[in-house]
Amino acid sequence: MGPVDQFNCTCGVGWTGALCGDNVDECTVQPPCLNGATCMDCVPTSQQPLVAPVSSTAPLYCPLGYNCSCPEGFYGDRCEAEIDYCQSSPCQNAGFCTDVVGGPGYTCICQNGYSGSHCEVEINLCDSSPCLHGAECTVRNEGHSLGQFLS
Repeated sequence: MGPVDQFNCTCGVGWTGALCGDNVDECTVQPPCLNGATCMDCVPTSQQPLVAPVSSTAPLYCPLGYNCSCPEGFYGDRCEAEIDYCQSSPCQNAGFCTDVVGGPGYTCICQNGYSGSHCEVEINLCDSSPCLHGAECTVRNEGHSLGQFLS
C-alpha cells in the first residue's frame, strides 16, 4: 500500500489526477471562447507550481485556465462582448452613427449638406448654381447622405 492510497486529493478548478498535478485542457473539454475566438490552454495562476516550467511547450500561466484570442470587433475573457464603434461618437456635424452588423466598423448617416466617412465635409448644394434664370438657391434642411468607415 503506497502513500497515495492513504489520502485523497480534491482538485481545484483546472486540475485533475490522483495528486491534482495534471492540467485540464479547458479548450478541449468545454471550449469557453465565443464568436470564433481561438482558445489557448494555460495553468491557472492560483495553482502555480513552485518551479517555473523549463519547456517552451509547457502551458502558460493565467487566471482562468485558458486565454481567448478574440477576433477583431470582440473583447472580454471569453470574447463575449462586441466592440461599440459608435461609443466614441465618431460622426461629426450631427451625423448618426450605426455599428456595421456582423463586422468591425461603423457607418455615419450624415445630415443634409455634409458628406465623408465621418460627415466631416461640408457641401453647399447651391455652390454649383443649380437654379436657372437667376432663381435663388436655398439648401433645404432635410435628407441624409451616407458615409461609411470600416476598421
